Amino acid sequence: MMWLLVLGMSAGMTAFAQDKRPVNNTEKAFESPSKSVTMRMQVDLGKGNKMQIEICYDRDLDYARNLDSLVRVFMHDITAFKDSLSDELAVKRIDYKITAPDKKQVRIVKYPSAGNSFLLASGEVSALKLEQDTINMILADEKPVADRPGSIIVWKDYCRISFFVNRLEELPEILTANNLNDKIKALRAKYVNWYKEKGVWYLKADKTISAKRSGGYTSDQGDYLGLRTDVSLQNYKNYFVPGFRLGVKLALNNTATMIDKSPRQYLVAFYWEPHFIFQNVQGKLQAYRNDFLDLSFGFGPKGVEAEEKSKIAQFSLGWLVYRQGDYFEKNTFRFGMGRISLAKNKIFVEPGMYFNNFFRGVTPTVRVSF
Repeated sequence: MMWLLVLGMSAGMTAFAQDKRPVNNTEKAFESPSKSVTMRMQVDLGKGNKMQIEICYDRDLDYARNLDSLVRVFMHDITAFKDSLSDELAVKRIDYKITAPDKKQVRIVKYPSAGNSFLLASGEVSALKLEQDTINMILADEKPVADRPGSIIVWKDYCRISFFVNRLEELPEILTANNLNDKIKALRAKYVNWYKEKGVWYLKADKTISAKRSGGYTSDQGDYLGLRTDVSLQNYKNYFVPGFRLGVKLALNNTATMIDKSPRQYLVAFYWEPHFIFQNVQGKLQAYRNDFLDLSFGFGPKGVEAEEKSKIAQFSLGWLVYRQGDYFEKNTFRFGMGRISLAKNKIFVEPGMYFNNFFRGVTPTVRVSF
């Protein structure tokens, strides 16, 4: 009982020392919203100074395309708080959130140095600051995406630019020594390639930009195998052919080719796909089912939006395995070429063609899948 009492008291004192405060309105205003950051990159600014870029989508880099000007505006705005920032030895954190061009929110937090550090030089003693100051510039449209329930990304847009500098007063010097707009431009390039060296990924266009994972993604989806089902509508000659597909889908991520070292994803799926043709025979509606086995293959850049933006090159080949009626010839195949994504991955449009016996009786088709 005594040991349990001592253990409980020590646990309570540790919890108090860590100051586990509940999330309040101030933290909600300045901290990153849940699941708002999917990409994180670091930029070396020299002399131990660093910049960190956190975004939700690739397009969020547009917020920071003129970062040099944003930093200059920030330095002008904080002159109004020079009295609060006068202690040179205190560790400072400034959160600077832009909600409109003429409306900003500012939070200043100061921490005393952990102990006293001094520098002895030529017989003179001077105080020494060892911890870095932090500036967080938050540029965001924090409107939740209501039409994507359950999505891994629940915030529309989010961009946070953080500077970790030795001294806040050195920020103008850092801005002069580094063209921050060029850093953002390199990340916004249409084709961004990364390479891995000693466990760290670097941007080929600018080796001062690095990340823990290729592309700056904070987490990898990894490889997975899952069930897939959808309903489809298509045409065969002059027939309207509804149907559905049921199968499995294999996704291989983080795969690089010999030519392009940047990670890509490959998708392989196998489906059972019944086609239905309805005809009025002697006053009665008859349904004719014809079953296809469908194998599809896709590849493209890795990313949560690759399929949504139709960046995945998709091909499929189906083979008639069950035939009812005389609508399809024996040994009929269906070949799909490419696929377009609509309505945020809810609808897919896939052109293709039917043929039999080595490209005889070719007829075009368009399949719309839900």
